[in-house]
Amino acid sequence: LGVSIEGHPDPAYNGAYTHDSTHEGWPVLKNDKGMYCFRYTPRDEWCLSDARDDFTKNLCNSKVAAKEGPLPVGAHTWHVYVGGRFVERTLTVALQ
Repeated sequence: LGVSIEGHPDPAYNGAYTHDSTHEGWPVLKNDKGMYCFRYTPRDEWCLSDARDDFTKNLCNSKVAAKEGPLPVGAHTWHVYVGGRFVERTLTVALQ
């Protein structure tokens, strides 16, 4: 079980993510380039990060709101950190 993420301006964040671990009852996904996709529960967001196993901090390169919980599948507007600030980009998440 995993997802693919496409559309990120940094190619390291694109590609297939598979289950790596669990954090606060939610899956933590990791791609083959060492990037993580995890739920940051204090803000009801899913994050993409290169953080090494510390998912309690808001160290997100990219984030998308998900009040209902599950990672939003399909094309959605994410806030992506580019050039020293967050900008809106459309990333596409697909189940694999």
